[in-house]
Amino acid sequence: DLGGVPKAFEGIFDGAGNTISGLKFTKIDHTYSYLGLFGAIKDATIKNLTLEADEISGQDKIGLLAGSVEGNSIIYGVKVSGVIYADGNAGAIAGEVTGGTKNAVIENCVSEQIVLNSERKNSYIGGIAGNAQRVDVVDCSVSTQDGDTDRIRGKGYVGGILGRQNQANIYNVYVTGTFGGNLTKAVGGITGLYESGNIVTAVMDGEISHTNNGVA
Repeated sequence: DLGGVPKAFEGIFDGAGNTISGLKFTKIDHTYSYLGLFGAIKDATIKNLTLEADEISGQDKIGLLAGSVEGNSIIYGVKVSGVIYADGNAGAIAGEVTGGTKNAVIENCVSEQIVLNSERKNSYIGGIAGNAQRVDVVDCSVSTQDGDTDRIRGKGYVGGILGRQNQANIYNVYVTGTFGGNLTKAVGGITGLYESGNIVTAVMDGEISHTNNGVA
């Protein structure tokens, strides 16, 4: 149901090394939330998959792989590419992640040649996940496309890995490309808004654009 909160996928999806290409929700769908290959997952495992998306445009909780990730979910060995236009929270792997009794895990994942843009001033935009709470991000990398608009940007909090880091841990990540833009509220090469959690071995080898607001 594109008009409301979707029933979350709760199983195991093993892509077995295969590629899914051409995923597209165009701007005519911009009023919808929870968009991605999976609208929402909960206590699920997604692994061993390459996703070559075209364009996903939506309101809030927009991701190439999943709009929302909840509970003790695991995303492992997933590679994504594509373009996102959103009004609210957006991330290349997931728009929003909220772990459960254990932290959710995003491990050995790649966001390659990503373009993200979100218009809301208090939104969270990240190369892996937008609004991230109670999650471990391990052995992941992010790269953007090149150009004035082909980057990870928005008017809220922009991070190379996470837009918001709250009770979340980042281990061994690599980021390259261009991040932020005019009127971005705050931008960080790894995290847009840091609240709590660990960052261990994180490399930012890219460019932070002028925002006229804040840079971390």
